[in-house]
Amino acid sequence: SIGPSRPRTPARTALLSSQSRSSSTRGRGGIRPMDQELIASLVGASIGLFVCCTACIVCRIWRRNRYYKKVQKSLDEEEAAFQETLARNFRDEGQLDAEDQAKLNMLESYVATAGGEAGAATDAPLPASAEDVDKFMSALAAAAAGDSGLPPAKEGDDNV
Repeated sequence: SIGPSRPRTPARTALLSSQSRSSSTRGRGGIRPMDQELIASLVGASIGLFVCCTACIVCRIWRRNRYYKKVQKSLDEEEAAFQETLARNFRDEGQLDAEDQAKLNMLESYVATAGGEAGAATDAPLPASAEDVDKFMSALAAAAAGDSGLPPAKEGDDNV
């Protein structure tokens, strides 16, 4: 600009500013160095985020599979124990445990003492399994509570 100066018109000013902007703001390939750093940072952050998310998903799947293996093992052990108990109970079905034997003894003694009162009850066979004892005891409790299907006793009857 040492030479003769030209008058600045708005068109001339716009031309000069676009020439200076295009030559000074562009590096190699038309992208400024600052923009290249920004793009490289964004690409690096995106790759890092992708790797982090992928690692989280892989770890989550691994932990879930490990948990489900433990649960399955526990269920298998429980099933094996149940099958063993079932097999043992099936073999020992004819034997009653102490609680069921006590219920059966109480039932037999009650039936023996109430022999004259419940003629139909003495004719029925005594229960042989724990389930039969439980059914009879619940029926006995219902009868004692007055819920039996029998007609009400007469007031003058001393056997009640």
